[in-house]
Amino acid sequence: MPGIASVFRTVHSPGGTSLRIPITTAVLGIALASALAGCTASQGASAPVTNSSTSLAPTATASTGSGQMSADTLKLPAGLSPEQVGKTFVQDRLSQWYMAGATIENRKQWLAADDSDAYCAELADKNGDMFADKLLVPGWRDIPALANWVKNVRAINASRINLYFKTSGHNDARDLEPYKAWVVASAASSSNITGEGGQVTVTGVDMDNSSKNRASQLAPDLGSIDSNFTITLNYKITADGIVISSEAVR
Repeated sequence: MPGIASVFRTVHSPGGTSLRIPITTAVLGIALASALAGCTASQGASAPVTNSSTSLAPTATASTGSGQMSADTLKLPAGLSPEQVGKTFVQDRLSQWYMAGATIENRKQWLAADDSDAYCAELADKNGDMFADKLLVPGWRDIPALANWVKNVRAINASRINLYFKTSGHNDARDLEPYKAWVVASAASSSNITGEGGQVTVTGVDMDNSSKNRASQLAPDLGSIDSNFTITLNYKITADGIVISSEAVR
């Protein structure tokens, strides 16, 4: 897999926020999530600031997403520690988002569709709205860098569920398991923590089970996505829970 640094450029959004955006639309797993790196959380001038670091419990696998979930369960709940915010967003929510829509019922619709790729794109569009509305700061559609990041994750989701549909159904002996992709978080450190939010940096690894199916043959650009990564997230605490924010300190 190409190095993260080699496929990103820095974009400055209104208000001075710096975000790293992928130059290509190639499927690069968590690298696309790094578009949020470099943002700084909004914080009150008089609020106390704290920093911390935590090694997360080793996890062989993470949530690979059931393919079907309720929007009500996606919001990051208030009360999470900064490290829990990072791990939950990266390991749970992104894993679910990557595979959202990968269900047997949707595969039936995919088989019946006149244009299977368009069907996957339509599913990914709906999933993108659902996840982004619950996980990102309100008004994310009006923040070009965040809107572009969501566009990229939609593309990941569409490609992942397409591979799931193609490798499920026991139609080929090489498909020992339907394709799945997920994210594992191993450590997190936080900074600039106040009562209003903060920043958390998560390290981990992108995973998939392409060795157990034809995914690499069906999508030659997939490559080996078992890759270490570091992502910096900025979040705000709201009355409704925690959201990933691109608010910049003035």
